[in-house]
Amino acid sequence: MDRGKRKLDLLEGKIGKTFIFLALPILVAMFMQTLFNIVDTYFVSRLGTEAIAAMGLTFPIFMLSVSLGSGLSIGISSVVARSIGANDQEKTNNSAINGMFLALLLGLAFLVFGTLAIKPMLRFMGAEGEVHRLALNYIIIIVVAMPIKFLYFSIDGIFRGEGKTGLTMFILLGSTIMNIILDPLLIFGIGPFPKLGVTGAALATALSWTVGLAVAITFLLQKRSDIQLKFSDFKFKGKLVLEMLKVGLPSAVAQGTVAFTMIFVNKFAMDFSEAAVAAYALGFRIDSIAILPGVAFGSATIAMLGQNFGAKKYDRVKKIHRQSLTIVMATMGVIAVFTLAFPRVLLNIFLEGSVDDTSMVLKHGVEYLRIMACSYIFIGIGMVSNASFQAIGKGLPTFITTAIRLFILAIPLAYTLAYLLNLKTVGIWLGLAASNLFFGIFTKTWFNYYFHKKYVQHITSVE
Repeated sequence: MDRGKRKLDLLEGKIGKTFIFLALPILVAMFMQTLFNIVDTYFVSRLGTEAIAAMGLTFPIFMLSVSLGSGLSIGISSVVARSIGANDQEKTNNSAINGMFLALLLGLAFLVFGTLAIKPMLRFMGAEGEVHRLALNYIIIIVVAMPIKFLYFSIDGIFRGEGKTGLTMFILLGSTIMNIILDPLLIFGIGPFPKLGVTGAALATALSWTVGLAVAITFLLQKRSDIQLKFSDFKFKGKLVLEMLKVGLPSAVAQGTVAFTMIFVNKFAMDFSEAAVAAYALGFRIDSIAILPGVAFGSATIAMLGQNFGAKKYDRVKKIHRQSLTIVMATMGVIAVFTLAFPRVLLNIFLEGSVDDTSMVLKHGVEYLRIMACSYIFIGIGMVSNASFQAIGKGLPTFITTAIRLFILAIPLAYTLAYLLNLKTVGIWLGLAASNLFFGIFTKTWFNYYFHKKYVQHITSVE
């Protein structure tokens, strides 16, 4: 494989500069993805508190799909990156095409699962009346579009494993622009378009995903990727699929636990008020922006650290991990300070212009953001450290750390503080923040210990 064709030299280039240039397109792409979701929330929030609460109740099902698709993308990215580092073109090509095949299967499986699980999940979270109707109308369209979304996840993993993060950025830019255009047209019925409300937001999302996938496939067919895809020569490679699942499945399950945690958080919040559920929905959207550097730097870590691990450059692997942590801590620290200083400004982006009285939503939302912002740095540390494990082909630590964080800490702490100590919604937010603190410290310590013990004896080169 000709490494000279790649603009970024992940194996020989200066670590800090290369890492930042690798991560920046991912950060922009992630911002586009988050903007995609925020646009839905922004326009739907104009429909009132019931509409916001309905979207909030669909987050867990939506996040389950994202977690599975993201895990798939991580698995593909890790295998592609390591095979490129090992200069194995055949394995790289086979990994890409088998990853796309796996994505299609998983997308269809989630369509079936989602269709069966929607109503029981909404009932469990206490959805009733108009909130239940709106939530059901929204999520059924999202579930039907899942095979499209999963195929996109697989191509995204291919590009990231190659280090061609700019392609991902352009794909998400296109789909986000489409969503921004379609949302107001279909939600409010502007011009010849029907007024569909919350259902219109879901339909705009599904159509925009289709545009994103079309752009991604176009890039592949135009040979913007160095990977040579020949669908006529496709052969199922069980070993490669298992290797992807070994890394991606624990990550998917781990991220899926976030969705299940949201189910419990929504249930706890609903016990106090619909305003608390709406506040959590808006706060979670703002969180999703705040942690973007962690996601971007984590994805860059998988590509850069993975390729160097495949090339057996273990000293460089250590330096990449160290520098990525420094960068993510500094960036997340700045974002935390901003969120602590201006929570009302951030929330009012969504709440101004609402048809309902949103004073209680604002009160709960400010409390949520000020508490959660204190844990942003630790979320970033945990994300980069888990990505480092994934880059070297170890997916299980991601599941273990996330399971402890959410099931052993977040949910029990939130329940104890909210109900037993009578802190109500503040107790829920404190439980979530405390679990993030553990996540960062424990995951970083574990990776440093594991890598030093397993590979330190191989470190002989000095840059």
